[in-house]
Amino acid sequence: MARKQRIIVDLDPEQLKWVEKQKLQQSLERGKQISRNRFIAEALEKYKIFLKHKEGLKKALDSTQDAFGYFLAHGETELALKMEEAQSELDALLNLPLFILYEEEDKE
Repeated sequence: MARKQRIIVDLDPEQLKWVEKQKLQQSLERGKQISRNRFIAEALEKYKIFLKHKEGLKKALDSTQDAFGYFLAHGETELALKMEEAQSELDALLNLPLFILYEEEDKE
């Protein structure tokens, strides 16, 4: 079993400042690591949200494609055109860069 030893020394004011500065630097490094880990965790959460929305968008796109085919087959050209419009909007949403989707998610 390892034993810790405590060494006590007298430090002059300059050395004491240096030690305090080192302690502060170590605290800062630990704080940066914590912030980095928190940032990574938040990014992963946002990515999970993105994936959930992306699945929903894909399902909506499939539904509008089915509706487009149905309306077209039954001569409902006006409704078919609206479904085609919806398809292009959904397709555009699916191709947005991730950071824009995150930004939209944060606003809700």
